[in-house]
Amino acid sequence: MASRGLVERRSPAGDARGSEVALTEKGWAAVRKAAPQHLADVRRTFFDALSARHVDALAALSAAVLESIEEQETGRDSS
Repeated sequence: MASRGLVERRSPAGDARGSEVALTEKGWAAVRKAAPQHLADVRRTFFDALSARHVDALAALSAAVLESIEEQETGRDSS
């Protein structure tokens, strides 16, 4: 991707030991161009195959995972 000018490597602010990769303007343009088709493909492949009951179950599972992540990040446990 770097050789195509889509990303660039740079040093993070205040920490010269590492590096970050960031999208260039050309990279962002590629994302904007690809996004509509990508979203349509994800919808067709995943969500169109699910019933409303499946979507509700997926939402509940996702909420549980997000709650667990938040608990881990804040150091609290609700169990």
